[in-house]
Amino acid sequence: MVQEKIFCIGLPRTGTTSLCKFLNMIGLATKHFPFEIFQNTNYTLLVLNMIGLKTKDLPFQLDLNLNNLFLNKYVGFGDSPIPLIYKDLDRNFPNSKFILTTRSLDSWLDSMQWLFEHGKVKWNWSIKVHIYHHIFLGTKTFRKRILEHKFADFHTDVLRYFESRPKDLLILDMEKGFGTKEICDFLQVPATQLEYPHSNKRTTTTFDERVSYEFRQRKILLNSLVKKLGKDLK
Repeated sequence: MVQEKIFCIGLPRTGTTSLCKFLNMIGLATKHFPFEIFQNTNYTLLVLNMIGLKTKDLPFQLDLNLNNLFLNKYVGFGDSPIPLIYKDLDRNFPNSKFILTTRSLDSWLDSMQWLFEHGKVKWNWSIKVHIYHHIFLGTKTFRKRILEHKFADFHTDVLRYFESRPKDLLILDMEKGFGTKEICDFLQVPATQLEYPHSNKRTTTTFDERVSYEFRQRKILLNSLVKKLGKDLK
């Protein structure tokens, strides 16, 4: 029998880290940022596609592997890349629960601007995170118009997808507020007296830290190009 799962499908900067932490606190083993789902992906080729050097070897997509043992280790999964693949996960894990964290568009855009300038440096994003944003958000830098459209389209798509199954989706608005009982009732687990956590508060990185990060990323891109060219010459 396929194990029922909990998928946190909110966009980045909508409280997904706090939600994942809370689920772990109440005994529901949850993996935050589960990029292991794409363990078979050839990132070298995707890097080349992302910088405009199209390859014939692989379409521009992440190689989703829903049969790997990693998925059996946890009950819950949240944050990137879950919003990209929530429909695939729904089809493969029937009777699972989905939680959509959200906030107002203006506050989300403000937080995303911080993420693309300081957050990526703070957490030392790997190239796979940039590839994911390029594929899912349509940009790997802060571009307001593109992100505005993505925010609207994503929420419309999620609401339409679960329209006939309202009991499978819980919406948590960071700004309107919610209680832990609301989450526990939705997941059908005992209520808790634990306080809901608040994680990933913003901090500002220095100019030197940002320059150093960009230098490392360009070095990775160069190494990917050299690796690909070396294979082609063999």
